Amino acid sequence: MKSTIEVKTQSTTGKDWKPFENKGAVCLRIDYDGTEEAKIFVDSYSGSGAPYKNREKALINIYDKSGKPVFCGTMEQLTNKLEGK
Repeated sequence: MKSTIEVKTQSTTGKDWKPFENKGAVCLRIDYDGTEEAKIFVDSYSGSGAPYKNREKALINIYDKSGKPVFCGTMEQLTNKLEGK
């Protein structure tokens, strides 16, 4: 089984949901009053160019406001970490 990332976005007015789009990677930037607080990257592919291939499970990378990695792993690993396993 290969991972996919589907993204659905909404306008800042809380209306107009756009349909899901299939993406290879996404970046979510969290910003407070013009200051970047965190970034969350989700990537369902590895490599680039010729060795670019679909991952079995998407890779999640979470960075704090200093750019320091807080987490890198799969959804299962993130869930286990959050549940204290």
